[in-house]
Amino acid sequence: MSELEPFIKLADPSAYAPCEWDMRTDHESREHWAPFFQSHFETILGLGIDVAVARGEPMESAKARADACRIDFNAVIDHFRAHFATYTEPVTILTLDERRDKVLRKHGFVDAFQDLKQRENERVYHLLPQVCR
Repeated sequence: MSELEPFIKLADPSAYAPCEWDMRTDHESREHWAPFFQSHFETILGLGIDVAVARGEPMESAKARADACRIDFNAVIDHFRAHFATYTEPVTILTLDERRDKVLRKHGFVDAFQDLKQRENERVYHLLPQVCR
């Protein structure tokens, strides 16, 4: 195979839209998801601080990065909510997720869930042979 192709079972992959809510025109979705992303961001930042401190970063430094990150992300969401009609491309929860990830990475929070995922993997690793059977 010279070119990678997606492993999908869609009748028409070109017509697939992973998220059909366009928050530019769907007021109810916009007013639900935009504030949700902002409030959930606090959870992610808390985990990100924990990961940074566990790896030796001083708490004050991690909190300062989180504060700057929060300001940037809130500006993204606030701008969208105030100027949604000016966006030329659809805005979905996936779009907001991509923007959130970009802001987190900009501030050095690459995987805030790293330690949580590791703990959960360790808790269930012993089940892997049974699952594979």
